[in-house]
Amino acid sequence: MALVLGRGTSSSRARAVLAGTAAGIAVAVACSRVFLGAHWTSDVIGGLILGWTWFGLCAVAFGGRMMRLGASAKEEAAASAPTAPEDAHAAVP
Repeated sequence: MALVLGRGTSSSRARAVLAGTAAGIAVAVACSRVFLGAHWTSDVIGGLILGWTWFGLCAVAFGGRMMRLGASAKEEAAASAPTAPEDAHAAVP
């Protein structure tokens, strides 16, 4: 949700708040599962790693490379596009 909600904002502070909130919720849910005895700590850590890996894969799939949180795919594509080389033949007499 943080990736989707952050797409429309250009503020790096807002994106940082969204990323921190998303990570905080994930850690809070993970801790509650351990404290309630519903899962072992190793299972919860594995779930966090799996979830964050899935987020990274989705960011790569929709952006072509690891996207900044909240950046649109068009912005990332424009930023990573190679620039056209200068015309090498223009300087030749």
